[in-house]
Amino acid sequence: MPFSNSHNTLKLRFPAEDEFPDLSSHNNHMAKVLTPELYAELRAKSTPSGFTLDDVIQTGVDNPGHPYIMTVGCVAGDEESYDVFKELFDPIIEDRHGGYKPSDEHKTDLNPDNLQGGDDLDPNYVLSSRVRTGRSIRGFCLPPAVGGVFDISNADRLGFSEVELVQMVVDGVKLLIEMEQRLEQGQAIDDLIPAQK
Repeated sequence: MPFSNSHNTLKLRFPAEDEFPDLSSHNNHMAKVLTPELYAELRAKSTPSGFTLDDVIQTGVDNPGHPYIMTVGCVAGDEESYDVFKELFDPIIEDRHGGYKPSDEHKTDLNPDNLQGGDDLDPNYVLSSRVRTGRSIRGFCLPPAVGGVFDISNADRLGFSEVELVQMVVDGVKLLIEMEQRLEQGQAIDDLIPAQK
C-alpha cells in the first residue's frame, strides 16, 4: 500500500529469492524483464510517496496475461517511479513502444492540417472515432498509487491549497468544453488559450 513502507519493511526480513514471484507462466513485459537479480536490487527502494517495486509489479503478478496478447504487467505510482525503478521501466517501455529509448523525446504536433489518413475509411464499418488525452498533475501520485483516496495535502510543496487546485481543474474542464464547442461550430479558439507563465 503506497504512502507507507511497513509492508515492504516486513518483506525485507526475508531473502529476495523467497519473495521473487513465480513468473514462469506469465506473458507480459514485466515478466520478460524482471529477473531475480533485478528484483533483489530494486526491492528495498521506494519513491518519496512510498511506492515500492512490489507495488509496481503487483498487477503483472496477479494478471499473467494471455498467451497471444503481450500486456505491460506493471504500473507507475508516481512520476518518480520511472527514475527509482528505471532499470525495470526503461527496457519495458523500449520493448512495448518499438525501440523508444530514455533519450528519445515525444513529438508534439497540434496542427490539425498535419493529420494524415482516415479519409479512406469505409463508413459501413467505421461510424465514429475519438481521441482521448490525459494529463497528470505534477507532484501528485498517479491512479495506481492513490487507491481511491487522492492525497491533496501538499499545499506547502505545490504552492496551492487543495481548494485552489480543485478549482483550477474545474476551470480547466470548463475551458476545454468551451473550446470544443467553438471548434464544433467552426469558430476560432485563439482568444481562449491561456498565456504561458
